[in-house]
Amino acid sequence: MMMLSRPLKQKVGLLFFPLTVIQLNAIKIENQISSIFTNALGQMTLSSEKDEEKKLLIDHIGEKSKKATVALADESLEFIHTFSPTIEMKYNEVYNGLNLDGQPNNFATFSPQKDEIRLDLRIKKSEEIENQISEKGLNLMDYTRCGWYRICLSKSDLKEHSNFITPLLK
Repeated sequence: MMMLSRPLKQKVGLLFFPLTVIQLNAIKIENQISSIFTNALGQMTLSSEKDEEKKLLIDHIGEKSKKATVALADESLEFIHTFSPTIEMKYNEVYNGLNLDGQPNNFATFSPQKDEIRLDLRIKKSEEIENQISEKGLNLMDYTRCGWYRICLSKSDLKEHSNFITPLLK
């Protein structure tokens, strides 16, 4: 029997094990049999609670000021719930993504910064959208090669411009 030291036992308790279910179908085409493998259940993480994920993220970030910016991501999620109530936040170390029915659906991501949150939106580049963002006085960082608008938002930006941000999230 292998004995684990106390610190190692504590680390083992925080491990998350991915679970994937693959469906195998066989089809016959003329005289040949072909196999089709389908991801029947996307990768799931066996973990205790979403609160634990949030706590680990906040612990990873460390600073008290960033705890407030993680809360900004939760406030932003309320905007999304106005048009898609089943979307959930997925807390990662670097960014917070979105899950729909247990599957990643990152049309927007939220990255906690020191005093604000960076909202990355996957929408088509548009001069009209850029002008509207500028007119509202929001901090538009850039438009990435991958098709993401990156906008830094403070708590006051979220409150003041919620009617503008919500349609962008749709």
